[in-house]
Amino acid sequence: MGQLQYRHWEIGEDRRCEHAWSPRHQCYGYYIFRAAMKLRRYIGPLMEAEVVNELTVAALHVGLPEDDVTRIFNAIKNYKHYTMLTVLFYGALRVSELCGLNIDDIDLETLNIRVREGNGGKYDIALMSPQCADILKSYLEMRPPLEINGQQPLFYTDYGNRWQGIEVSRLFHNYKKKAGINKPGGAHVFARHTVASLMVKNGCDLLTIKEILRHKSIESSMRYLHLTDDTKRSKYNKFLRL
Repeated sequence: MGQLQYRHWEIGEDRRCEHAWSPRHQCYGYYIFRAAMKLRRYIGPLMEAEVVNELTVAALHVGLPEDDVTRIFNAIKNYKHYTMLTVLFYGALRVSELCGLNIDDIDLETLNIRVREGNGGKYDIALMSPQCADILKSYLEMRPPLEINGQQPLFYTDYGNRWQGIEVSRLFHNYKKKAGINKPGGAHVFARHTVASLMVKNGCDLLTIKEILRHKSIESSMRYLHLTDDTKRSKYNKFLRL
């Protein structure tokens, strides 16, 4: 695919999702936020209903249903955005990890993604599926080269900048809305809780989930124990027979 067609896909109907906020707009946003907080006592019940829903999803670590994930992917018509959310999902990445990826972090032969951990310069390895690797390969073939501070970011905006976490979150919510999904849950729920929930549902053990999600301790993975009851019941009914 040529560079022109890549730019056409990149600047499609969803270009507004890549708009980077200027310092002035960030300042405006700050004052708007303060004003909203002052009005909280008047509109509190309306605001809290949505906030409680989001916090409930986060606290219970409940992911999106499989059908909703498919609907979100089907709603994406911009190939770069499609690749971004595919890598985010199949890599079980945090949004900040996706934004920090460079081209040399991707190994399409071993199906590994090198992920930087914090500011200490340490790296961890995330996995990707063959399907994800094929999508990434096609994306890299049409991606125009760009270097920022001596690095080649895997994904960059129309403005030649690295993606920021808030921009990726806004991008995800845009496609979630296009897919007609009103359930609470953002990009983190999509790429972390949903992946873990689907794996538990399909019979994966928690130790493997710990390694795939790169949790520091098994306690972090234990939060998904409440999801195993249905899996245990189905396996019980399947295997305990006379």
